[in-house]
Amino acid sequence: MAKLPPLSTQVKEARYAYIESNQSRKGLIAISCVGKERCNPDYRMARESFVGYGMEFVSAGRGEVLLNGQSWPLCAGALFCYGPRTHHVITADSRSPMTKFFVDFSGERARAILQRSSLQPGGVIYAIDVEGIESIYEAMINEGNKGFAVSADICTRYFEILLLKTRENTAAQAGRLSYAASTFRRCRGLIDANFLKLRDLNDIAQKVHVTPAYLCRLFRQFGQVGPYQYLTRKKLHRAAELLAGEGYAVKEAAAEVGYLDPYHFSRAFRRLFHLSPTSFVAHHRK
Repeated sequence: MAKLPPLSTQVKEARYAYIESNQSRKGLIAISCVGKERCNPDYRMARESFVGYGMEFVSAGRGEVLLNGQSWPLCAGALFCYGPRTHHVITADSRSPMTKFFVDFSGERARAILQRSSLQPGGVIYAIDVEGIESIYEAMINEGNKGFAVSADICTRYFEILLLKTRENTAAQAGRLSYAASTFRRCRGLIDANFLKLRDLNDIAQKVHVTPAYLCRLFRQFGQVGPYQYLTRKKLHRAAELLAGEGYAVKEAAAEVGYLDPYHFSRAFRRLFHLSPTSFVAHHRK
């Protein structure tokens, strides 16, 4: 089996499974390594080419991948693939570093089996079933570390399921993305209309009848900030209007937008506007 290039050291935590297999000598798919990495904020991996093929999956965070000169955004659900002639550069968003999985494989059937999937070297797809794909990668890592005689074969079967999942996700993507976008707009609209009454993430999720985890995924996918951050900004912008335009005292404005603790309100206000409420009032009244 060809020697793998060195793995990145720019990670906070990592789990790897190195898999010994003779499948490549038989002309079949041979998985050489599978792993999970929590990237540092300054994570950057650049390769002119690769030994065999690699398929990576982002389960959390954000970043960017450059594949043969084309840039793609990375977020939870992004799957991308590279091969022997794929120049690729992977970088993490320093504000939200990625957690990602990868599997490295080779063999005469590698190109053919990729052609039957929905993911080609140099391409990116955005999967809906984030948890399902994550569980397959986790299963490959766990199985690979057992080191049994059949572990390589089991990992290969998991990998084939992973490729089928890419087809399943792509087939369902258009309809589900439309539904997800509609749900996101409904959630955001509810916050816009009721932000003075809403308290926290669980409160929002309960009102729109989705789980907090799903609500966060919707805002990661379609919004600029998370649902609780969006709610907080709505509250604080309204508080700023009350302070600057309607003459409210700081304690009154805080209570009006749902902050019972003026100190907590002042800290949140300063984080957003880079001024304390008192300084903000003085500046605007001047």
